[in-house]
Amino acid sequence: RIIAQEALTSLSGGSMSLIVNQDEMALIINGKRKNITKNDFYKFGESISLDKKMINICLNSIVSKVDLMIDFIKKSPLNEKEQDRFIEFIKNRVKQFI
Repeated sequence: RIIAQEALTSLSGGSMSLIVNQDEMALIINGKRKNITKNDFYKFGESISLDKKMINICLNSIVSKVDLMIDFIKKSPLNEKEQDRFIEFIKNRVKQFI
């Protein structure tokens, strides 16, 4: 995907656009690609034999990285409008796991 973005950036004269699909994930969790909830994450964790403590550690790890993700987005070559959209997308997704 990164290679494809670099190629598109190159072909478009250096500008880059980000398409954020807010309805679908790349991974299937608990048989779903859309509207993944905390409960889905728990079911997925249990299906791969994680106990609740480990699932909580994984969820907390994701949530604790939000500021890092936002900083990374702010340093990206995306324009301000696209950065804001992506940041809002990340915040909305993480809210589902809190």
